[in-house]
Amino acid sequence: MRSWIVVAIVLAAGPAAADELAALRAKLPATRCALGAAYAKANDLPRAAFFLDGCGDDEARRVDRALDATQLSKLSIVSDPAGLVVTTDALPGETITTPAVVWAKAGTYAIVANGKTTTVRVDAHASVPVLLDNHAPKVAAPRSGTVDLGDEPTDTPNTTQPPDQKHPSLLPCKFSGCDTHAGERIDDPFETRVERLPIAPPTLALGVRVGTSAAFHDGGNRIAPAVAIDGRMHVGGPSWLGPAAIDLRLDWAERGGDDGKFDAYGASAQYGAVVFAPSAAWLSVLVGLRGELRTADMLDAMPLERAGIGYTAALELALRALPLSVGVRYDEDLTDLVPGVRERAVIVELGGELRAGLRY
Repeated sequence: MRSWIVVAIVLAAGPAAADELAALRAKLPATRCALGAAYAKANDLPRAAFFLDGCGDDEARRVDRALDATQLSKLSIVSDPAGLVVTTDALPGETITTPAVVWAKAGTYAIVANGKTTTVRVDAHASVPVLLDNHAPKVAAPRSGTVDLGDEPTDTPNTTQPPDQKHPSLLPCKFSGCDTHAGERIDDPFETRVERLPIAPPTLALGVRVGTSAAFHDGGNRIAPAVAIDGRMHVGGPSWLGPAAIDLRLDWAERGGDDGKFDAYGASAQYGAVVFAPSAAWLSVLVGLRGELRTADMLDAMPLERAGIGYTAALELALRALPLSVGVRYDEDLTDLVPGVRERAVIVELGGELRAGLRY
C-alpha cells in the first residue's frame, strides 16, 4: 500500500520529482511494480512494460498482450557480461540495466553505454536483439625490452590443430527463445513446419458475400438469395476489446412474403470489434443502421413504402489462412413496410475478401 501512495504522489508532482523517484526506487523494492501498474493505468504501455518486467502478475501479462496487438517493436538489449547501464532515446528519461526489453515505434534509436553510442534501425512490429560488449578494456603489460636466446626448446613442437570448440549463445533464453536445458534451440528434423499466420486482422478488407435471406412479417415469410459487397477498416479499439471495425455495406435481397415479393436494395454503416481471436481465425461483432429502397408499389393490395430505415447486427468469423468468412446477420425495420407491418430478416452468408495491411 505504501508503494502505491508513493507512486501516486510522484506521478502527480510531474517531471520535478524525477530525482526523488530515483531515490525511492532504491529504498522500496515494491515501488517498481507499483509504478509499472500506474503507467499501465495511464496507458503508457512501453514504460509500463519496462517497470513491470519481472513482476510476474496479471497486470504485466495484460500489458504484454496489449503491446503485441500494436505496431510497436521490441528492442531486446543484452550485454556480455550482463549488468551494463545504458540509456536510449527509445525510452527517454530512464536508466536501463541489461538485460532489458524496451518497446518503441518504428525508427532509428541511439543506445549509449560507457560513452559509446550504438545506432539501431527498427521496423514496425519487429523484434530486434541488441548485443553490447561490457568487458573492461585490456591494458597491455609493459615489456622489459630484452630477449633471452640462451635456452632453445628441446621438445618437438605440437603442430596438430586443437579441436573445434562450440561456444553457446551469449543471448539469454529470455531473448533468444531457446527451449532446451542446455540453453540452445535444437532443430527437430521431424518437426512439422507450420505456415506463419498474421497476428491481427487486416487494416483494410474488401469483401463480396453471397447467401440466403429468410424474411418474415405478419403477412408471411420468404426465403430467397442475397448478395452484398462491403469495405471494412480495422483501427485501434478499447484496451479491453480487440481491434475496432468500421464497415460500409451495399446489399440486395428478395424480400416479401406469401402475399407478394419485391427487391430490396440496402446500404448500411456499421461499427464493431474483434471479440475473439484464436490462432486460426478472428470473430467480429458489428451493429449499425441500414437504409432500404424497395422496387414495388403494392404488397397484398396495400401501399408499400418505397424507402425505409432499420438497424442491422452481425456475427462474423474470418479465417486467417484463407481469405474467407462466414457470417450471420439480422435486419429489422424501424419504419413500416405497409401500414402497421414491419419486416425482419435473417441472412446467412459466405464471403470472399481481398485483404491489405496484414501484420505478422
